Amino acid sequence: MFKNSNQILHKIIINIKVSLVFFIAIIMNIIGFIANQISPFPLYYYFSFIFTAIAFIAVFTVRYFAKEMDKIMVDVSSEPKFRIAKYNYLRFLDVKFYYFIPFSMIFLYAGTGIPMIQSFRLNCSMAYALSAFTITVYFSILAYIQYISLAVFIYQVKNSDEKYLDYMEQMPANTDTLYKLSYLIKVYRNSFFSMGTLYIIAFGLFTLSGAFGVLLDFSNMFLIIGWSVILIAIVIAFPVVSIFERSWMMEIVRKLKTESVMDIRKKYKQNNSDKLQASDLIIAIWQTPKYPIEESVSLLYATISATTNLFTILIYAKELFLA
Repeated sequence: MFKNSNQILHKIIINIKVSLVFFIAIIMNIIGFIANQISPFPLYYYFSFIFTAIAFIAVFTVRYFAKEMDKIMVDVSSEPKFRIAKYNYLRFLDVKFYYFIPFSMIFLYAGTGIPMIQSFRLNCSMAYALSAFTITVYFSILAYIQYISLAVFIYQVKNSDEKYLDYMEQMPANTDTLYKLSYLIKVYRNSFFSMGTLYIIAFGLFTLSGAFGVLLDFSNMFLIIGWSVILIAIVIAFPVVSIFERSWMMEIVRKLKTESVMDIRKKYKQNNSDKLQASDLIIAIWQTPKYPIEESVSLLYATISATTNLFTILIYAKELFLA
């Protein structure tokens, strides 16, 4: 039952139309506007903009990941070096609760956020806010799970003992599958740093604005839990995983370069070919790119975003606990 549900949800996510996503977003915002007129929600327009932006980024990132990973699974179907990584990824995709895991985080955030609101009342705007929050966080957590599964996939490829891989011997970094994986990392890195910044801003508005009557004190266990999750998952874990992923991809390329060099040396010995030509080929291979794609702008954006997130949460911490 759950396996079939996974397959159905996977197909829906891959095939969802961009126009449909925009249509749903417009309808949701119209409903939110009406609900806010009936019973005003604190800082409604700020939260509406932030969560609409997060929802768009999360939905399109999840959709892109599902489509690209399906293509990569087809590309590596006959590649021994990807055998274990592919098997474990597909096995994880079939886990009974794969598409239901995000609900645990939704309950965690709702369970910590709602008790912080003094004199909580379930009215029209609050009901809309909770529904919009649920949809947004669901896709955000699903995207996070996908990113972790991508990291595990790349790590297992790096550690594979299989030597055979259909790659470009003269320029290993330009191998098509490695390019697709690197571009997927780039898309996820940019998306998650953007979502992370927006989540930090949103939670900061929620806790620091005074509009919700949140108790700013160490005794507020829910406040501590909420900020701890953001600190660990967004400010610390994601940048660390991003650094590891890039280093693992570079290690895969380095190993392929080593294989190319060993092949050239082997052919040189077997055929007694020109030593100078073999040396030139070896030098040329080591001078080829260390990474499949150019990332100077993306890395600069990631660095600025990570630094901004860190300083923002430090400023919030000062306001929360040292004021």
